[in-house]
Amino acid sequence: MGIPFIDEPLERWAERFRFYRPFKVRFGEIDAFGHVNNVVYFRYFEQARIEYLAHLGVFREMFEGSTSSIIVAANLEAHYLAPVYFDEQIDVGVKAERIGRSSIDLSYVVRRPSGASCARDGATGANVDVPRSSGEKPKVVAVGRGTIVHVDRASGKSLPVPDDVRRAVETYERLA
Repeated sequence: MGIPFIDEPLERWAERFRFYRPFKVRFGEIDAFGHVNNVVYFRYFEQARIEYLAHLGVFREMFEGSTSSIIVAANLEAHYLAPVYFDEQIDVGVKAERIGRSSIDLSYVVRRPSGASCARDGATGANVDVPRSSGEKPKVVAVGRGTIVHVDRASGKSLPVPDDVRRAVETYERLA
C-alpha cells in the first residue's frame, strides 16, 4: 500500500526526522481490540507538534499571552501500519516539510524505538516484549501529515507566518 505523501522508501523518509517525543501507551488509549484507538494518534500528533514548536522556541509566542493570533490545525491524516498495544513505548516524530505564506505543512512518524518490540501472548492475550538484535532499526507503526495555519483570533482569517517562526523552522529543518 502506497502512502500518498511519501514518495520514497518509508525507512529513508523516516530517517530525516530530527525531533521525537516519547510516549508510553496508557490503558485509556486502547480500544476493545486491545490496541491504540485510531483517534489517539491525533492526540499524539498534537502533543508532539506542541513540543516541537516549544523546542524551536516559538510555542509561547504563538499560543500564550495577549497575542492576537494563533496557530490552528487545518487538516490531519494518518496511515496505520502496525498495531500498538498498552504499555508500549513509542516515539512520535514531527518534521516541517514546507512553509507557505500562512501555513506550515508537517509530517509525523510513529515508531517503536530500536530494541523495543511487542507481541501478543497467544494464551493470555497479554503484551509481551520481544527482544530485538542491537542493530535493528526502529519500526515505523504509523505516519501522518497535516497543515497548521496562522490565523487572527478575532476574524479567523489567515495571517502570514511570523518571520521569527519562519526563520526558526527553516533553520531547524534546513529548508532555506
